[in-house]
Amino acid sequence: MVSMKDIAKECGVSVASVSKALNSHRDIGQETRERILRTAEEMGYMANASARALKTSRSFNIGVLFVDPRQSGLAHEFFSSVLDSIRVESERSGYDITFINRYVTRNQTTYLKHCRYRGVDGVVIASVDFTDPMVLELIQSEIPTVTIDHVFNGRMAVLSDNVSGMETLTRHVIEKGHRNNKENTRGRIQLIAARTVAYIILIFLSILCLFSFYMLIINSTRSNAQLQAGFTMIPNDRFFVNLRNAWTDASINIPRGMLNSFFVAGANAILTTYFSALTAYGIHAYRFKLRRFAFYFILAVMMIPPQVSAVGFIQMMYKLNLTNNYLPLILPSIAAPVVFFYMKQYLDSVLPMEIVEASRMDGASEFYTFNHIVLPIMKPAIAVQMIFSFVSSWNNYFIPALLLNKAEMKTVPIMIAQLRSADYPKFDMGKVYMFILLAILPVMIVYIILSKSIIKGVTSGSVKG
Repeated sequence: MVSMKDIAKECGVSVASVSKALNSHRDIGQETRERILRTAEEMGYMANASARALKTSRSFNIGVLFVDPRQSGLAHEFFSSVLDSIRVESERSGYDITFINRYVTRNQTTYLKHCRYRGVDGVVIASVDFTDPMVLELIQSEIPTVTIDHVFNGRMAVLSDNVSGMETLTRHVIEKGHRNNKENTRGRIQLIAARTVAYIILIFLSILCLFSFYMLIINSTRSNAQLQAGFTMIPNDRFFVNLRNAWTDASINIPRGMLNSFFVAGANAILTTYFSALTAYGIHAYRFKLRRFAFYFILAVMMIPPQVSAVGFIQMMYKLNLTNNYLPLILPSIAAPVVFFYMKQYLDSVLPMEIVEASRMDGASEFYTFNHIVLPIMKPAIAVQMIFSFVSSWNNYFIPALLLNKAEMKTVPIMIAQLRSADYPKFDMGKVYMFILLAILPVMIVYIILSKSIIKGVTSGSVKG
């Protein structure tokens, strides 16, 4: 910005002479004045706004109070014309525009205090609640105001041509397709019919999916004799009796099994998500020769069914004397190609390398960058994969059944499978249904509580860029 000091230095005169020339004082020579004015124009000098305000007692700033709860007025092609006309006329007159609101330096205030803080010469008030006490306070203050399409005694107002305005608004509505005719009525009927069919199908599918769970809960409330009597959809009063019998059963220690399953599933979920996210970050953030090969190799491993390597894995565990141990059930979860692929796709969509490079420039180590910057960004993806990993590990029966023989080490799926060897004529079927209910109850609770996280995590990595 060019100052009077710069002009004085260029012209070889004092700052006071420059000030006198710019303000048309007579106690300075004509030739000197012209030279100073010419130099000021060539240098692009403009008077400071504060100095101009002191000289003219004006801020050359017009306030506009436009309250838009739906946040569509500024972009709406009909109502934006009002604001645009204000802008054009203000610019033509050399005024700036300030939108008035209820905040000054992040502190809540009134419209009047904001106007005084900005020192506006006047306020144009449009599209507000004219019964608002703060609006009335501003209108009744010493600041000149102009209201649009609303009249106050003793205040200036601008009224639009209502006939012409309504015609324009009506044409605009019709152009947008809001016609009350047969075609539009037919379209609404078709839309309602389509929605009705869709809701019927969705309700039917929901009932079909939830019916088995409902019958499981109903059967867990009935005694063995009632179950033998036949089918019913009405719950009975044996729920807590069956729960006590199942919880205290001597042959199947379901509390211990749930604790074992929770430990194994929780450890699997944590290790799977962390190391898969770390691997995905390494492939995403680093550029090395075998980067693409490593990525496709991991995808190739994903295509191999776990049952193919199960025999060799079990033999190795027996040779290492790791039977009746939870390590073979937990440590292999570090390598999870499916989770890695999901994390990689998620990072491609949400993590710009500029964030990583900025962290490196600040002196952060690679692990600090990953743990404190990248992981928080990946929270939605980590949440959904932790849920899926937990549920998958909770329901895992194949490998644990081959490695765990001790009763105190067995997980819930193994205990439920033991029911197949029971003597059914002598077995309490109400207690069996309660066993099954207890086995799936943690999974149901996880899905119900974290359903929003599952949906958010699944969709957040679906768009790249």
